Amino acid sequence: MMLELYEAGYFGDPSIKFQIGIKTAYKHFKDFIKEKKIQCSQPCFTEKKVWQDGEPCWNLKAYNGRVVASWLSSCAVDLAKKFVDNDDFKLMAFCMYSAQFV
Repeated sequence: MMLELYEAGYFGDPSIKFQIGIKTAYKHFKDFIKEKKIQCSQPCFTEKKVWQDGEPCWNLKAYNGRVVASWLSSCAVDLAKKFVDNDDFKLMAFCMYSAQFV
């Protein structure tokens, strides 16, 4: 999900290095938890924490994982609203939103 958001330009110009994009994503995440008044101890995102051995991965504590999933869902919904004709973004948003309730 993080890679799709990055490639779609959600965290800025996708031609910049992923390491820079992930820092922008973390700032966006911190803004999200501040706006929603959510307490969270999630440390800074790094490329190794979200992408290993050519596969997406997250090393998160349980509660932090719920908060990150909520944030990713919010990002996916925003992206789907921005690109209303893109069915892939709509599907991502639906899946992320639905996953919050599992």
